[in-house]
Amino acid sequence: HCQTDRDVTINLDVLENAVLDNLDLHRAILEGIKLSGIRLRYANLRGALMCKSVLRNADLTGASLMTTDFREADLRNCNLRNTTPIYSDFSHANLQNADLSNADVSGAIFNSSHLEGTIMLCSRLVEASIQGAYFDKNTVWPIGFKPKRYGAIKVDT
Repeated sequence: HCQTDRDVTINLDVLENAVLDNLDLHRAILEGIKLSGIRLRYANLRGALMCKSVLRNADLTGASLMTTDFREADLRNCNLRNTTPIYSDFSHANLQNADLSNADVSGAIFNSSHLEGTIMLCSRLVEASIQGAYFDKNTVWPIGFKPKRYGAIKVDT
């Protein structure tokens, strides 16, 4: 069900490992849903409610993620390359070993999230909030970016 009063019918028993590329899930309500291994390449997840969802090993390459709510979601090993999580909320989310290469993160909130081993080679990173986010020696930042200056916390692994 979507907050737009639109239902999306997916003829599958489980969504884990499903291939749902290009699907329009604008403002979909997917809170706490198990979506591990799902493939939503170039899908429209704009404004979706996905807090506490499990998206471990998911492929969201090129997905539209503006204002998506990922609070407390499990996004470990998630492919978020070329996405647009502009003003999305990743607070307290686990993004360990995720790849955000070329993602536009302007206004995104990563406060208190786990970024250990994450590839943070995203655009407009200085416009995002990483206050209290955890990173380690394996986290990849843009050249010259100083995460501690923006409130991130380095942890030993």
